[in-house]
Amino acid sequence: MKKLLFLVFAAFSAPLSAQVYVGQNLHNGVEKRSYSALTNLDSKDLTDDLEKYLGRFGKVNKPAKNIYRVQNLKGNTVSTDLSYIDVVAKSARKLEKLEFFFLNDAHNALSDNELNPGGAEKFVQEFIDFSQQRLQVRLVGENLSLAEDDLKEAKKDQGKIEKSIESNLKDQQKLGKKLDASPELVAKAMSEKEEIVTRLSTDSTVTLDDKAKSDLSKASQKKDKEISKIQKDADKAEDKLAKKEKELEGLKQELSAAKQKVRSLEKVVSDAKNLADKIK
Repeated sequence: MKKLLFLVFAAFSAPLSAQVYVGQNLHNGVEKRSYSALTNLDSKDLTDDLEKYLGRFGKVNKPAKNIYRVQNLKGNTVSTDLSYIDVVAKSARKLEKLEFFFLNDAHNALSDNELNPGGAEKFVQEFIDFSQQRLQVRLVGENLSLAEDDLKEAKKDQGKIEKSIESNLKDQQKLGKKLDASPELVAKAMSEKEEIVTRLSTDSTVTLDDKAKSDLSKASQKKDKEISKIQKDADKAEDKLAKKEKELEGLKQELSAAKQKVRSLEKVVSDAKNLADKIK
């Protein structure tokens, strides 16, 4: 959001007050006395502020796309001759301009003699103050949204770490079960191999033909490979478990930092809410 900078200018060199200057601008194709405010505020925000400000004094209508009019002003302190106020809004690339025209029934701009002393300048200055106040409200609102977004992101990051820890612990559990089961699997495979070897031994009471012996020999070799695979798988599982345990320590540290960040951002959000409440 752009930072507000207001300046009220005029064609005449002598200022009427510290901020407000009177000047000439075109109104319905005719040069008339006016009070103009320059700002770099967003165009939509500026005109929204203008309509709300003018709405304090009466019903606002738009006789043209860029003209805001209020008639029969309530609480009129500008002039008893004042019939209506037209505010012409103009935009340039880096500039927003509001031209305030204080007009009588004949659509002429009121002169110094017709205006209450300082009344027109006060009307414009109070709009500037009103718009600045609303800008502050918008800024602190944006500040609160920013803090809440940061907190939301931090909580999301914390959640991801917690899920990673949960996944890590499940992996460790699986690997632990695999390691616990390995000795039993090895013992079972070795027992089965011993049975095969026994059947192949020379003192066996069973006479085996060559094919049977070949099949038993292959079965024995297969058991050797099975035992070797179980042991290799156990070694891999042990390595993976060690890595998972190390990874878990890192994740715990990350979670601690993430929780601290969330706590800190909760304080930031609380301060931002307090600021927003004060500005309102």
